[in-house]
Amino acid sequence: MATVAAHAAADVHLGHQAHLNAVAVYRDMGESSRESMVWSSLGVTLARLHELAEAIATHERARALAQRARDPHSEAIACNNLGLALREGGRPCDAVTAHRRAVVLMTRLRDRRGLATACDNLGLALRAVGEFDQAEVAHRTAIRRYREVADPHGEATATNNLGTALRRAGKLNAAITAHRHAVAQRRWLRDRAREGVAWVNLGLDLWQSRRADDARRCWAEAAAAFRDADNSALLVHLERLSDHADGT
Repeated sequence: MATVAAHAAADVHLGHQAHLNAVAVYRDMGESSRESMVWSSLGVTLARLHELAEAIATHERARALAQRARDPHSEAIACNNLGLALREGGRPCDAVTAHRRAVVLMTRLRDRRGLATACDNLGLALRAVGEFDQAEVAHRTAIRRYREVADPHGEATATNNLGTALRRAGKLNAAITAHRHAVAQRRWLRDRAREGVAWVNLGLDLWQSRRADDARRCWAEAAAAFRDADNSALLVHLERLSDHADGT
């Protein structure tokens, strides 16, 4: 086990060094836009490793370089990644600001797929600060844009996020409808793990609607989906959620 951990740490170090080597090359070439993209990529890696303070600083550097290069597309990507790291790092208000900037830039660029992603992430940040009605608008915009570019995976993700925003706003019937759509979309895409997530959320909607038996049926569907996807982590999370619900 220690050997596996040592290899993983070595891989992370090598990946980090590869990014820094690329930064040095692009800096020597005076390629600020490309340097920005490398910093963005490094920031995403750091966020996945939960090195959030370093990830935030890295994305801020990427944004500054993109602004210096007058490259709005790279700036939009940096803002979007920065917003995700800020929200994960417990700074949701700053995340809203970053995602709003990404939305503005993607709108100006007429990048509909980029705009869809920016709007969906903005919705998540708005939900984190309790602005549920604004979050609903952002997620619905994302759904429309994903449809326009024929991206069913993105649409399914935004639909699931919409349902959660609606539940948090107390709009339980609308949340149930959204999560039923998300279940159907994921089933059509044959994405069992994410179908299971949608079933979990649908169950939460029903539980809050005082429909406990229907909620448990949804969670049973979720468990089957997680088993089919061989995702033990999500299955454990579901079991804890179900135990907590039964204890309330």
